Amino acid sequence: MTTSQDKRKHYYFTWGTLKQGFPNHDANKEVLGDLIGKFTTVKPLSLIVPLASFCPNKGCRFVHRIGALTEKTLSQSAKLKGEVYLISEAGLAQLDKLENYDPKSKTNSYVRKTIDLANDATGEVINAYIYFINDAEKYEALLQAKQAEIVPEYTLDMARGKYKPCCEANSNHQGPHDELPFPTLPAKNYAI
Repeated sequence: MTTSQDKRKHYYFTWGTLKQGFPNHDANKEVLGDLIGKFTTVKPLSLIVPLASFCPNKGCRFVHRIGALTEKTLSQSAKLKGEVYLISEAGLAQLDKLENYDPKSKTNSYVRKTIDLANDATGEVINAYIYFINDAEKYEALLQAKQAEIVPEYTLDMARGKYKPCCEANSNHQGPHDELPFPTLPAKNYAI
C-alpha cells in the first residue's frame, strides 16, 4: 500500500513565509509535510528585504516585507538559513502556484532552481528546490537606495503583515491575490 508520504520525493528549501510559525505555513501544511530539518546554503546568497511592506506576488495573501532571493553574489551576501521539507510532485506544483512560477511562462514572480544545502545538525549536504526572484533589478535598486537590506535569515517580524485588500474582503478566496505596487524610487541609475 502506498501512502502520500511514499510519494514525497523532492527536497524543498524554504527561507521565508512557509517556515514553521510563519504566515503561509499553516495553509500549506499538507503540501509541506514533516520538517526534515534546519539547513543553511552552502554558498552565500543575497536575500534582499525592503524596509517597507508591500507584496507584488499574486500567489501571496499578505502585505509584508517580502524577501527577494537573488542568485547574484553581492558584497553583503551570506549563507542563508531556512528549513527543508520532502514534498511530492503535486506539492511542488502547488508551491509553484503560490510562488507564481510556471516553467512555460516568462512573466514569473520567481524561478525554481536547485541548490546545495548543509544540514545544521549533521553537516550532511543535500540538493533541494528553492525559488529565486525573477526580477532582481528592482530589489537591487532598493538596496542601492538604502530602502532595503541583505539578511542571512528571514525573520518572523519581516514576514508578519496584514491581509491584502482582496483577502480582507473575502478571506476564503484562493487568488489570484492583489498585486500591491512596488515602492517608487527617485529617478536615478542604481547600478550594483
